[in-house]
Amino acid sequence: MRRRVAVTGVGIASPLGGREATWRRVLASESGVRALDANYSAGVVTDDLSSIASRSRGNSRFVCLALVAAREGVEDAGGLFAPPERRGVAIGSGIGGIEETERRRSPYFVPRLLTNMAAAGVAVEHRIMGPNVAPASACAAGAHAIGDAFRIVERGDADVVIAGGAEAAVHELGLAGFRRARALAKVAKPFDVDRAGFVMGEGAAVLILEDLDAAIARGAKIYAEIGGYGMSGDAYHLTAPLPSGASAARAMTEAARGARVDYVNAHAASTVLGDAAEARAIEAALGPKTLVSSTKGATGHLLGAAGAIEAALTVLAIRDRLAPPTCNLHTPLQADLDFITHGAPRPLPSNKMVAAISNSFGFGGTNAALLFTSSRPATSLGVLM
Repeated sequence: MRRRVAVTGVGIASPLGGREATWRRVLASESGVRALDANYSAGVVTDDLSSIASRSRGNSRFVCLALVAAREGVEDAGGLFAPPERRGVAIGSGIGGIEETERRRSPYFVPRLLTNMAAAGVAVEHRIMGPNVAPASACAAGAHAIGDAFRIVERGDADVVIAGGAEAAVHELGLAGFRRARALAKVAKPFDVDRAGFVMGEGAAVLILEDLDAAIARGAKIYAEIGGYGMSGDAYHLTAPLPSGASAARAMTEAARGARVDYVNAHAASTVLGDAAEARAIEAALGPKTLVSSTKGATGHLLGAAGAIEAALTVLAIRDRLAPPTCNLHTPLQADLDFITHGAPRPLPSNKMVAAISNSFGFGGTNAALLFTSSRPATSLGVLM
């Protein structure tokens, strides 16, 4: 018998700050992106969080950011209420310790490069002796980690899992690669007719996923449930999306499981081809007039951590019954969708179950969609009306 899976904690380390600071500023259409030079910008984690991360000596920066986010998430959940063998961790990353390439070689050179070191570091700090996984599926890695963790708890392989993503690729090597690919822009404008490329960001985010019955029994604060998880592949191109969006649509359909979706936090990174394909996919999977926004205009594109922070923001949207705006979106591309433009958030229904999808798509044509729901009356879940 499959168990239901609750989100009992959220931790964020982003260019906008920690969990509540990030959420407050996203709702206000504020951007954490800053100029690097005359042509490019990036979202860099705030000084206070960077100083906390730097205390985790010996680790790559992406591991440090994962540790910061995990600490906030575990504290938010009130701890990990399971023995070490029943705890799990799933933290994805697309690139890992890229800054290690410019340092003097040491015995730790290879371990600091590896994308599973964020999961390893969190496991050591929180004494996690159960499942330990680390997807490296490009910009879908964080979403795949949360989906994997959902399955782990659902199947009963662990009772609580720290799940998310971490990335710190705002580095000369990472920037140079994307510049040569002509993928970067000065300003991210998701779904805007004038979009011209994405803005890199760094950070980490985690969700604490727990068996719902156990969470209720201990009186946990429950943000939402994970109601579904869909995956698919384009089998089309190494970097470009399938223009029709058909495979991405299939991932959303599998995640939705027939639910009426109230809101989509889109992957939309501000690329010409990607945003257009995703708009087609959303309309095909969920129907016209679906409420849609992208939070990458505020945070930048966190690459392997993007799916994690966007899942976290989707959970906060359910908690507060507010769908965030799309920073820098002023003139939406042509699509029969209800885009939330730059400015104010939109209210979500307060008198019924709310269902929201978070999309993540990565190089190689890998697609992931996560469905979050408020499956009980809001008052019993402790969410804000």
